[in-house]
Amino acid sequence: MGTFVADRRNERFQLWLVAVGPLQEQHVAAERLAARVAGDDFERAIRVDDGIFRLPILADENRVDARLDRTLEQQQRLGRQDGGIRISSNENPLGPGKAALDVLAGRFVEAGRYPFNAIPGEAQFAATIAQKFNAKMENVVIGAGSGEILRNAVRAFTSASKPLVTANPSFEAPFRTAEQIGTPVKYIPVDSNMRLDLEKMADACKGAGLVFFCNPNNPTATVHGSKAVAEFVARVRKVAPTTAILIDEAYYDYVTDPAFSTATPLALSEPNVFVTRTFSKAYGMAGLRLGYAVGQVKTINALVRYRMPYGCNVLGIGAATRTVVRLVKQSKKVSVASAKT
Repeated sequence: MGTFVADRRNERFQLWLVAVGPLQEQHVAAERLAARVAGDDFERAIRVDDGIFRLPILADENRVDARLDRTLEQQQRLGRQDGGIRISSNENPLGPGKAALDVLAGRFVEAGRYPFNAIPGEAQFAATIAQKFNAKMENVVIGAGSGEILRNAVRAFTSASKPLVTANPSFEAPFRTAEQIGTPVKYIPVDSNMRLDLEKMADACKGAGLVFFCNPNNPTATVHGSKAVAEFVARVRKVAPTTAILIDEAYYDYVTDPAFSTATPLALSEPNVFVTRTFSKAYGMAGLRLGYAVGQVKTINALVRYRMPYGCNVLGIGAATRTVVRLVKQSKKVSVASAKT
C-alpha cells in the first residue's frame, strides 16, 4: 500500500510516495505504484529511502491529480492491494456525520431553489453561525469553502502597493491569489521548530494590506496558543494599524493543546481582524464546499463585496446548519451540567 503526500514548496509540485505495509513487501509495492503514477517521469524519481520515493512530476498540479486519480481508480477496479491512499488534500475519509447525511437525503427536493430561497438558506445558515459565536448576522460572511474567503481577502485588502505577508510554508490559496493578481508577497520562513515566526511576521506588516496567520498551520501542523495570538494581533495593530489580519482556523477542531482557543472573540472586538473556518475537514464536507468568516461589520463588508452570488449550494447549507445547531445545543447542555456541579 502506498500513501501520497503533495509537496508544493519552492514553486514546484512534487509527489512523495511513502510505502505502508509489511516491511518485506513495501519496497516492491512502492516502486510499482510510483512507476504507474509517474509514467514517463519515473526515471527522474528519487529513491529517498527503502519504500520512499520523491516524484518531481512537473509543476502542473492538474496533470499530477489526473494521473493519480486514474491510477488509484484502476487499482480499485482490479482489486489490487498495492494501491494508494490519498491524504494530500487532508480530506476526512469518514465523510459527513449521520445528522448531516440525514439532512442531505431529504434536501434534493430543494435542488431547484437558489440558496436564498431554500429553507434553510444562506441567511439562516449565517444566522446560525452568528448564534454560535454570540454575534450578529452582519458579523458573518459565508463562502464556497473557506478557500473562497481566503482568496477574496487577498483581493479585498491587498494591491500592488499593499503586499501580502505569509509564513513559508503555509497554506497556498492566499499567496497563489496574490501572484495571480500582481500583489507582492512577503514570505517569512518558519523557525527551526517549523513554527510561524510571529515576531518577524508582525514586523513585515508595515505597509502590508493583509497578513495570513494559519493557526494551526498547514502544512507544518504547528499551533500557537491564545496568548501568542493576542500578542501578535496587538503588535500588528501597533506597527501597521490598517493591515488586515486573517486568522485561518481550518484545523481548529483537531487541536489538543490546552493553551489554544479560537480567535473569534478577538475578531469581534478588534478592527481589521477576522477568523475563517471550514466544513471540509473535521465535518467531512469537502465536496459540499462551505466555509465562513467572523469579524467586525466593516471588515466583513469588505469581504462581502467580493463574494460570488449564490455560491453556496443548498445541500451543503442544509447539512452544515443542522450540524452547527446540534453542536450549539450540545454545548449548552454541557455548560448547564457544569454549572450544576
